[in-house]
Amino acid sequence: MRLLPVLLVALGALAGCTEPNLTAITSPPPGGSAELVDSDDERAITLSRGVALGFSCTYQNAPCQGVSASVGDAAIARVFASYVDELSTSFCDPEGGGECATPGAVFVVLGAKPGSTTLTVFTDDGDIELSVEVVP
Repeated sequence: MRLLPVLLVALGALAGCTEPNLTAITSPPPGGSAELVDSDDERAITLSRGVALGFSCTYQNAPCQGVSASVGDAAIARVFASYVDELSTSFCDPEGGGECATPGAVFVVLGAKPGSTTLTVFTDDGDIELSVEVVP
């Protein structure tokens, strides 16, 4: 019986290790670049000046809750909360009968001028900080 409390604490600790995930939902225009990397080793966005990148935030396969975002230097990059309509196929489950879900946490980041800054996404389930590089 003493093993059960230990297992419950261990499971709780493991559940706390998960972090929100960011996923790009748009692609850059011809001649521009926009890339989002969200891995264990790196969290970064690279954009061409004048290019916007849409991305979603999910936590345990559901939209992030209590979300907002800000950038360190708005002269280099800007971030905006966004809305994606139900017609977007970016959020369809191809193995679940083709049903689509509208995400509740979508942002657009815009490369304003070349340079480096940070972007922070604040969520109820943990904050995410990314480096942002805007290239010419």
